[in-house]
Amino acid sequence: MKAINIKLASFTFAAMLLASCSDSENGITTPDTTQDIVGKEVVSITDAQALASRVYNFKRDNTSRAAGVTEANLGDVYNMPAKPSVPANATEIASNNQYPLNGTQGLNSSKVYVIKKGTTITSGLNLNGATLYVEGELTINNFWQNSNGKLIVLGGTVNINSNQNDGNAFLSSGVKLYNYDGKITYNNSSSSDFFISANDEFYTNTDLDLNSKALKVQGKFYAGGKVTTSDLKSLKGAIVNIQGGTEGLENTDVKLDGIVNIDGHAKFKSLTFENRGQLYCCSLEIPGDLILKGGDGAGSALHTNYIKAKNITIMSSTNIYLVNNSTIECEGTLTTNKNGSGSVILQGKDAKALIKANEIKYNGSGSPMSLMDCYIFQAANDGGEFYIDVNKMNNS
Repeated sequence: MKAINIKLASFTFAAMLLASCSDSENGITTPDTTQDIVGKEVVSITDAQALASRVYNFKRDNTSRAAGVTEANLGDVYNMPAKPSVPANATEIASNNQYPLNGTQGLNSSKVYVIKKGTTITSGLNLNGATLYVEGELTINNFWQNSNGKLIVLGGTVNINSNQNDGNAFLSSGVKLYNYDGKITYNNSSSSDFFISANDEFYTNTDLDLNSKALKVQGKFYAGGKVTTSDLKSLKGAIVNIQGGTEGLENTDVKLDGIVNIDGHAKFKSLTFENRGQLYCCSLEIPGDLILKGGDGAGSALHTNYIKAKNITIMSSTNIYLVNNSTIECEGTLTTNKNGSGSVILQGKDAKALIKANEIKYNGSGSPMSLMDCYIFQAANDGGEFYIDVNKMNNS
């Protein structure tokens, strides 16, 4: 295929790892108005007509989004409820045998219970729809099915012992665990995963160190602090919100399905989106390959301010969403497998974004082949502009 050399208008851009997702007044400086402008949204200073015949920007109607910017659909995992107090009518559990914690009968669904500070309980657990507050220490050797209750940790300690091969922490028993300033430990020698199943929910306002185990989620997971883990496995249907960033994933090949939000900077060895996988983060660093796959009736999506990756592949029905002053730095090749169906979408009025790559590959339409059109970039229909710095463009 014939390569097309493209040079850009001069600009200033701070290619920094962003500490927050807020828009900045600094960044791209609009090129001198004497430079050639391709359409309204793609800017180049040389061979502008050749570029115009190959690179097109879809003008998007911005009325469907409140501010032109998508947000993670996190539901009640957007945050934790305010820290509660133990109700005055809570029944105290002061010894292992006081109530049938261990057994099919379980607690009384109409009651509220508390393990007070200084009390240590070791037992199986069937909440049976009840709410149990933990100010002391509770070691759980087994969760009984259909527990369907709330376990609320108020500065206490909960130790979860499990021998499940899949790492299922709550045994899909419908447990909602809320940890406020307490300590959660997970002990399982049979699995390398800490698994929150589709029926279970886990919330903590603290950092969470999983001691080299992988965080595997199919249900709901919220962490108000940093999560240290060996892998991040977001399965179909998962909703994951990590407010303090991640640690330990720098050398991990991560695969995501479900919805994941990571405030701050995320760094993985490589990242593959499966089916409906979505990731929201402030900035993303991938020394290896970034791959967005379609499938399952809908495509995956990445929402971020900054991307640095070796190679980027955007497959059919998948998208990368950018906001004002965003950058994509691709050291190798940015590839779209279906022209116009896999896109880079710029959101927000008068937004600017820089796309920098060694090569862009696309499959376009037109004749002769050297003039095939490139439909990759989409901006809101209110002044959005892409700045493209590419050494080669090839129809693939």
